[in-house]
Amino acid sequence: MSNGQTPSLSYNAQQYRVRLEFSRAAVLASPLPPPNLIQRARNKLEGVKAEGKIAFYTVYEKKLTDAWDALRNATDLPESHKVSITLDAGAPVIDGLKVAHSPPPSSGILVTLEKPLDVNAIPREWVKATLLKAAMDCQINDGLFLPQLQSAIIRIYSGEKLDKFLISAAAAMPSVVLDGKIFTVLANKSRGEVVVFVGDIMAAQNDQII
Repeated sequence: MSNGQTPSLSYNAQQYRVRLEFSRAAVLASPLPPPNLIQRARNKLEGVKAEGKIAFYTVYEKKLTDAWDALRNATDLPESHKVSITLDAGAPVIDGLKVAHSPPPSSGILVTLEKPLDVNAIPREWVKATLLKAAMDCQINDGLFLPQLQSAIIRIYSGEKLDKFLISAAAAMPSVVLDGKIFTVLANKSRGEVVVFVGDIMAAQNDQII
């Protein structure tokens, strides 16, 4: 690739995050991302992990291929248009945050926060990455139910002290039938949560509907 088409990597030492920026010209020049991008990003955080600064890191290979394909198919954008994504990110051990596996019938993870976090020192991304990593380690291959994951993060950063707070596996949640509705709202009083299921994202952005 010529200059201007070469994807560029940058590292944020405070957030332990490697970001990738690439242009539409780059994706038009190659149907697949350069294979060395993933390895270069992995090598960077492997070195940070070896220094003891992070406990683990996650590489977002699917996010890269999805973003690459999406920009390649965005025919209305000029070749100079650029996007930036997080390619991989690490997180240190978060003192006081414990995660255990919750087996069926309440399949998922149980989150315990033994003491309030320093919200100014610990980014939400570290907490989210820790919970998602725990789910992977528990072989929850379909991922977590995202509204409950977000609920846990909100509670943690609101100063709540969680005690085995359940975040369900996505596969354990019942399917929601919208029957043509643009969206539906479900409240769970026992958990103190409200979840909105959206069936038509474009229609839901209509001010009159909201």
